[in-house]
Amino acid sequence: MCRIDGMGCHLSSLLTAMYLSEKLGWKFGFLWDKFFINMKMMNYMEVPEVDKVFNKDFIDKHCYNGANSIKT
Repeated sequence: MCRIDGMGCHLSSLLTAMYLSEKLGWKFGFLWDKFFINMKMMNYMEVPEVDKVFNKDFIDKHCYNGANSIKT
């Protein structure tokens, strides 16, 4: 379950996924949702657009938003 600090949760999950993909020899990739709603707490949090957090090269290589299939 995600913490209630939308941006911190996103970044923590990304770092964990990057670490595990490197250790296991898997390809790293992610999806980025702009908005996060914690239904249990009914809190609304906004997370910045992906291009406000990462540079274009990182997004092109790792972000699967709008992709029909996983990049290989």
